[in-house]
Amino acid sequence: MYSLSKLLAQMPSFTQSRMVTSGIGIWMVYSGHVSKPLVQTLMDHGGVQLATDGNQSLWFFFSKEAHRALARLQIWLRLNPLQIFFEVMPATFLVGYDMTYSVSIAPDLKDQYLSNPGDPVIWVHPKLEEGVLSVPGLGVKPGNVHAGMSTLDWKLLFTDPSFNYESELGWYFIIKPLGKKLDKEYSTGWRYFYSRVEPIIQRLGLKYIWNDSFLILPIDSMRLLRNWCREIIYLIRDIKSGGEGHYWPMVMAAVPKQGLNFNEDLPKKVALEWNRLAPDYPHLSFRDAFTLGRDFDVNEIGYSMSKGRLEDWCHITLGSESKERSTEQSIQIKLPRKLLAGDTECFYCGLKSHKAPDCPSHGFMTLKPEVWEELATIPISQYSAVCQELDEALSESSATSLNRVLEGTGKARVLATAIFEMTAPFQLRFLRLIWRSRSKDWLNAFDQLAPEEGEYIWVAMECMQGQKREEAEVQLKQATLRFPRSYQPRSLNGFVSMEAQDGNQALYYFQEAARLSYTPVQKVHFLMLHGRMHEILGEYEKATALYKEAELLSRGWGESRYRQGVCMVKMGFTDHAMNVFQECIDKNPHYFNRILLDPELERGRFQIQATMSELWKDAKELDKEAKKQLEALSNKMTAWFSKDHEFSQEVQKSFARLRSYGEIENYVFVRKLAAGCNTLEEEIDKRIESEVSRLSKKVEIYFARLKTIMREASWFPFPKMLRDFSRDFNYCAEKMHWMYTQYLKNAENFRRGQAYSLEVEERLDRLQKRLVTLRLLRDGTFFGLILGRNFLWMQLVGLGLALLLMPLIVYLAEHSTGYLSNLILTQKWNLQKGLILVLSIVAMCLAALRTAVTFEKRKRKFFDQEYERVREERLARERKKRDAFKARRKLQVEAVKQAQAVVKPASKPWKTAGGPQGRGAGGKQQDKPTPASRR
Repeated sequence: MYSLSKLLAQMPSFTQSRMVTSGIGIWMVYSGHVSKPLVQTLMDHGGVQLATDGNQSLWFFFSKEAHRALARLQIWLRLNPLQIFFEVMPATFLVGYDMTYSVSIAPDLKDQYLSNPGDPVIWVHPKLEEGVLSVPGLGVKPGNVHAGMSTLDWKLLFTDPSFNYESELGWYFIIKPLGKKLDKEYSTGWRYFYSRVEPIIQRLGLKYIWNDSFLILPIDSMRLLRNWCREIIYLIRDIKSGGEGHYWPMVMAAVPKQGLNFNEDLPKKVALEWNRLAPDYPHLSFRDAFTLGRDFDVNEIGYSMSKGRLEDWCHITLGSESKERSTEQSIQIKLPRKLLAGDTECFYCGLKSHKAPDCPSHGFMTLKPEVWEELATIPISQYSAVCQELDEALSESSATSLNRVLEGTGKARVLATAIFEMTAPFQLRFLRLIWRSRSKDWLNAFDQLAPEEGEYIWVAMECMQGQKREEAEVQLKQATLRFPRSYQPRSLNGFVSMEAQDGNQALYYFQEAARLSYTPVQKVHFLMLHGRMHEILGEYEKATALYKEAELLSRGWGESRYRQGVCMVKMGFTDHAMNVFQECIDKNPHYFNRILLDPELERGRFQIQATMSELWKDAKELDKEAKKQLEALSNKMTAWFSKDHEFSQEVQKSFARLRSYGEIENYVFVRKLAAGCNTLEEEIDKRIESEVSRLSKKVEIYFARLKTIMREASWFPFPKMLRDFSRDFNYCAEKMHWMYTQYLKNAENFRRGQAYSLEVEERLDRLQKRLVTLRLLRDGTFFGLILGRNFLWMQLVGLGLALLLMPLIVYLAEHSTGYLSNLILTQKWNLQKGLILVLSIVAMCLAALRTAVTFEKRKRKFFDQEYERVREERLARERKKRDAFKARRKLQVEAVKQAQAVVKPASKPWKTAGGPQGRGAGGKQQDKPTPASRR
């Protein structure tokens, strides 16, 4: 059993449709295999196959071509009988916002079913009888309906075979090259394209008109249109990928033939905005594009979406191209349609939804560069949703609703603010800053601003920003009379003339302002305004030349370079513009988001999004590598530094910031993450080098301290008492020897070395504290020894004097009289003891005094001499070893020479090539002597 509801269930359902149109639906049921000519006939008459299930399918036709197709099939089925059933009914074609389509039919028709198709029949709905009768040769007649059909007055289609039921569909396919005819590249590219397309035209048997401005071909059938579109898309793809240098962009469109004649004036009569068509893709109406079949993908044109009709224009691509782009990294952003639709382009913001005098930018007073950071925090996958949110927030009075959005909150406000910030250099708020700037360099153009001084001009500026143009003109006339050589009134007069739609006068004022300007900053700005005016007037080549001149004077400011790319896109040279945009993105990643959302790039949006998808795909790979690099750096930090290390604590903050970058899927943060990882890696490597060098220096310092401690402690007279001291000393010596011999640029060795350095430093401090006590004991012992030595020899001198003086005193006492003499004679032994005691005390005092005076000098001399003696002994031992090695080497060399002298022949050496190692006197080969060392 065949059910129509099964076919309807296969099609998508929409809560809200973008486009709706009425037409004709055909339910076809057949048995066996469907004939290819049958399906081809339906397609050639503009049929769109909506769904198929087994041996049934559902078709939709936009016009009465459905009746002609069925008439041809009825005639064909008389000669080729099949079991087939057709039911023709009214239907409504629905198109969703994602360019998918469906059909809607009356509820009483949805539940129809059929058990067996039977003989060929074509049933016509009562509402379509009038349309059938309007086709010559067609009629209807009553019949017995099949079981399962709805209870309506169905009629059978009747066909008169004497009439011709060929399709009346036809188009003129027009191809127009972009640029000027006088350009050499234009001529070369256009003629090369013609040389490549001419064989296709001849193969398809098409007529054509060709000259230097366009190529026109009449297309008389849907099958031919389908083949031609496929051929032309493949041809352009081949030319662009060939690398022969002859590619030239061009726009093309298939225009229905109704009311048009095949002549050279045809492009002028077509109501089509050629300057807004995307280059290199065929443009058709939505109605014709959907009839081409599912081999082609339909792509919307943003500026035509405000009407929402199937007669609006779109461009097509091959389904394989879309499949190539339908990866996870593809970017498909639909900008707010209400901002793109319109005929005039606003000078201030580039939007077509309002005119310059009504632009919301009048009320802006300051620049808002921070909006780019806010925009970067929105993931790219959400851009379409934000655009839709902004589109829903806008009303028909777009200027008023834009002001309301700009004053609100949320992501829609960020997007709207960013759109106005894209063209900030062309707005009045930027001119205010230029008037106040005194800088000569764009890098710090607005760092130092002068106060708002001057008569009339600031009042005129306030009037312009308050949208009071007449009052501003009065003030500017006074300012021009008061300051005839000033650039300020002329620059504002340019805006006044622009809002009055006097483009030529605005160009004059901007040119005069540039001529009268004082600094490069001022001149660059007025060159930009001059170029912008040409851009609004559609003179893109003149605008590009002025932007290039501004670029030469504004090194470091990317706006002039970016505007050149915008002009290329508006001219249709999107591929050339992408090279310019790539330069801008490389210098500032915020241009990536700007290019995606710039409404002025609508003409080349399809190609731009395709290229940006590739960049985003590369960015995703870069993001993965950066995250791996970040994890590697985290592991590296863990391996090299402990958590308590001050540098580790600083780096953890950087890690947290970079990880937060990785959580936002935006090109800007991907670039920030990659750049931050590279910078952090350099910092970590530098810090590791510094720490390793510092640790090596610490080891050297510790060695010097340990040597000092060793020298000081080696003179301690009681080494067995230094058990703890010796343990700490040996530990320090062991660890420092390990640090000195190991490769410290290894993470494990470095971490161990750092740990050892802390312990060694602690123990060295403890050793030095203990060394104070040891030094006191050592110095005390040395002082006592010197004191004893001095006392002994002084005591000996005193005793010698006592032995000499005592007999002399006794002798003098015996030869003299008096009380003193008797006392000496009677107490001579006691006197002798007293003298010895006095001399001993004096010797002790003198020894102590001498020792105290000479102790430091003798201590330094003694220990330094001893240290030098030990050092000299060590050096002497090393010299002795070297001399012994040289002597052995000398003996070996002499032994080799003696061995060679023994085997050398006694005759004179040969002067010819056959010397002692050649042939001898007897002509025999001599054996080559072997040195003794080798033997």
